[in-house]
Amino acid sequence: MDLVWKAILREVPKSEREGVLLPHLFDIQPDCWTINLKALNTFLKELKLGSEIPSVVVRDRYKREERRREELYRQYYDDLQKKAEQDRRVECSVVVANKQSKEYAESVGRKVRDLGMLVDLIFLNTDVSLSQVLEDVTRGGTPFAIVISPQHQTHHSCTVNILFGTPQEHRNMPLADAMVLVARSYERYKVEKT
Repeated sequence: MDLVWKAILREVPKSEREGVLLPHLFDIQPDCWTINLKALNTFLKELKLGSEIPSVVVRDRYKREERRREELYRQYYDDLQKKAEQDRRVECSVVVANKQSKEYAESVGRKVRDLGMLVDLIFLNTDVSLSQVLEDVTRGGTPFAIVISPQHQTHHSCTVNILFGTPQEHRNMPLADAMVLVARSYERYKVEKT
């Protein structure tokens, strides 16, 4: 539409442009502004421009604006989603004692994520002890930590650390029982948090 107005204003002498009000050219609707083509063509004839603006130009412009608006809405929604995920804290850290247990730890992490929790995988270094990692996780505000070692992988088990309220450690729990415990404790954590 800007091109149309530029074309109109180039044709009209500056002295005639000043003080021209064009409200009758627009139909203002709740969802968008549309141009009243009949009023616009009448206006052009009054200005002695004599040419009509094809409705295709207006429709194309409207479609481009509509696509742009949709794109902006999608972008805004995506930005809100990203911000919400960034604001959300890790709710369970899966601490892996040995890199050979990586696949098992990832499968445990997926099960915990299926409970609705945000999960972080932490691989132990030789420089840092398990107790130091658990202290760091607790200080970071993470309510749960699950420790995975090669022994846990062999027995399909894990050690669950509940870090909120009164800290608890449940060693060598079968994985199915551990998931039930984490799910119940997570529900209790959400209630206490609100």
